[in-house]
Amino acid sequence: MALVAVAVLAMGACTRGRPRTLPHTGSGPPLSYVALGGADVVGDGTGDALRDAWPQVLFRTALPRNATFVNFGSTGATIQDVLDHQVPPAVALRPSLVTISVSDDLFRGTPPTTFESTLRAVVQQLRRDAATRVLVGNIGLFDQRPGYRACLTTGSIVGTSCILPQPVPDVATLTARTDLMNAAIARVASSEGAVVVDVHAAAVTDRGAGREAALYTDALTPNSDGARALAAVYASALPRIP
Repeated sequence: MALVAVAVLAMGACTRGRPRTLPHTGSGPPLSYVALGGADVVGDGTGDALRDAWPQVLFRTALPRNATFVNFGSTGATIQDVLDHQVPPAVALRPSLVTISVSDDLFRGTPPTTFESTLRAVVQQLRRDAATRVLVGNIGLFDQRPGYRACLTTGSIVGTSCILPQPVPDVATLTARTDLMNAAIARVASSEGAVVVDVHAAAVTDRGAGREAALYTDALTPNSDGARALAAVYASALPRIP
């Protein structure tokens, strides 16, 4: 029976969608990973949120086998929501690694200065005197996503409806807000000892290569392919963690 159990486990480790070789366990205490943020963090838009959300993919493919993972993300979360509702339980777990991905403020009218000060409070509380490594994803490209474009026109886009707070910023304003908030993310990360994950640069590359449209649902959030791509971007930042 023991041999059968081992064989079943071995076969399960090689099923489609899982990494062929998991990272080594390593020495020292197990790494504890917590994910904070909005819809992309919980896997909205993927075929199987519990399996395909990008933090789950990151945990499964890039972290040691003895790592633990808790996802405190919630759909529609702003940076204030993260500070008020996600940071307290995260800090209580005393994690060794935290990722933050928040983009809803882009459409909520949050002043960039308020976004920056609130993000700073989030990172300061999470860092715990440098005991926790924090990765902060910046904001990608939203101007071509159907869920945004549907809000700009009185016509209809097949299969897509506007789910964003009205009125939405026009493309020029959206681009300017994205730049301001990404600059704020960079300043906070630099001053508070966090690492910026350059999601924006990856999105620009995907657009230039013609991959962008295939990575998102017909609304705003990444699909399963997009979630895997995001996980790879975050994984590339892991070696830069202090």
